[in-house]
Amino acid sequence: MTGIHLANPSLRALPEYALARERVVTGQLGTIGTVYTFCGGACPWDVQTPSGDTAPQEVSIFEWMLPDFDFLRWCFGEVERVYAKHRGVSEKRRVHHAFVSLRFATGVIASAEASWAYPPGLQREFEIAGSEGLLRHRSGAPPGLEAYVWPPQSAPSLLSMETGPSAEMSEEDVREALRISNALCESATNGCAVTLGGGCSCA
Repeated sequence: MTGIHLANPSLRALPEYALARERVVTGQLGTIGTVYTFCGGACPWDVQTPSGDTAPQEVSIFEWMLPDFDFLRWCFGEVERVYAKHRGVSEKRRVHHAFVSLRFATGVIASAEASWAYPPGLQREFEIAGSEGLLRHRSGAPPGLEAYVWPPQSAPSLLSMETGPSAEMSEEDVREALRISNALCESATNGCAVTLGGGCSCA
């Protein structure tokens, strides 16, 4: 394995994501409070390829979120516990919306959302809020990160996109993203939180 499959590649090489991670790990946001990610687009196997064929591989919406899980793990470390809900099952039994909560060993709790109820083309968003400020990015917005410093300023600043080289995804990173995805599938199916390596618990 050399990377995450589908038309939903690793986020580590994208400047906004690499810069956000740098701000997190260097403590420039202070103690992290809330984290949110979103990805939206059309159902992957409903989208025609340039040859006119539809994408041949059917995947769960949680597998489609693998880059988000890898980005969150890259920033905040190992995931301890997950919980997921899904909505919008179509006539083909396809889940079109997913709502995910991940608790990290560091104590950070992140919310991630995905939807296939969008036109073709990938839309992404993230927001990371800490005790010293907030970073926000939305695809389609001007390049860069909206940065807010506490106490709130009258207008956000746009951070420089100059960053060092982003880290390559290792095979272990891919395996861990898949492990998170599988645990979320289990949680969504059983309606319980899942401790990674510890099974499903409704306690």
